[in-house]
Amino acid sequence: MNARGTARYALPQVRLSTHRESSLYFLLGEDVFVKRIIIKPLAPELHADYLDFFDHRAFTDENPNGPCYCTSPNQDEEEIKRMVSEFQIFGVKATLRKYAVDMLNRNRIQGHLAYDGNLPVGWCNAADMESYAGFVPEFARKNACGKTMSIVCFEIAPEYRGMGVASALIDSVCKDAKAKGYAAVEGYPKLSDKRNDFDYQGPVRLYQKAGFVEVARENGQAVMRKVLKESIDPFCSDANLAHLERIPSQIDAGEAKLASHELMEE
Repeated sequence: MNARGTARYALPQVRLSTHRESSLYFLLGEDVFVKRIIIKPLAPELHADYLDFFDHRAFTDENPNGPCYCTSPNQDEEEIKRMVSEFQIFGVKATLRKYAVDMLNRNRIQGHLAYDGNLPVGWCNAADMESYAGFVPEFARKNACGKTMSIVCFEIAPEYRGMGVASALIDSVCKDAKAKGYAAVEGYPKLSDKRNDFDYQGPVRLYQKAGFVEVARENGQAVMRKVLKESIDPFCSDANLAHLERIPSQIDAGEAKLASHELMEE
């Protein structure tokens, strides 16, 4: 109810974008822009915001993934073992933060931050597939379709979940990848209809909504792909990929392009 006692009804979200950031507005009846979610690619001037998000708003609902500073996707096993060995010395959160600061300074963490005004409220870890030591399944690497940007992790502040922030982050990742000449963007969600606190890759439906197509699956995990060039088949047909378990697409490449176009205009 608003100040005059009349009901407020949610209207469609409106996306506005510029070259470097995307905005997601929430309209509620007669109210004007009650929340303005801005998406920005991580850059050195935003490192303090990244740390502030994980310091104060990430995992505040006692999610078992926390504490976390999203370092693991860009670490190899030896570095992770070394980091874990320091937990008893410095504490878990302080150790994770120390490694995050070092990795940020060396540009080893990449992705996009979501803001409510100037407040960081969400994160998506996304970068070149080859930059990840783990978190990208091996069968996905074998099934790569040209130069690929991979989405490996999301974290949204609990009070901002269910507002389309993750969708806005995916949209921003895809725009950034296309501008950088990538052929495709991929995500690797678990194949489950049940909510799982450890499903930090996001659910399949999140990718479907953004125009991604399921192109392969193995061991309960899917490869969801969105091609960024019209000349590329989402399934990237090739004889050496025949051993993979292929999933019949519910929409062909032309319909996927149309779905993506419609999403951008919502």
